[in-house]
Amino acid sequence: MNKQEIAASLRQEVGELEQSIKKLQTRCERLKRFVLDLEAEIAGPQSQPSHPIAESKFQKVIDHVFGEKPKTKKR
Repeated sequence: MNKQEIAASLRQEVGELEQSIKKLQTRCERLKRFVLDLEAEIAGPQSQPSHPIAESKFQKVIDHVFGEKPKTKKR
């Protein structure tokens, strides 16, 4: 393999990885929305939490697993 073939191969690999990352990010966002909707449904329509849903224990675990920084409290 010469350098041009190696570069072309690596470029193709990078493109495939970028596509995979975009798909995973999209899936992550869908799962987050699903979890938030599920938590809201569990809480019921009459229940109003004293803190935002983003601060729930489950949301913190999701943020930790997917490598996101915890959201700051809004007062």
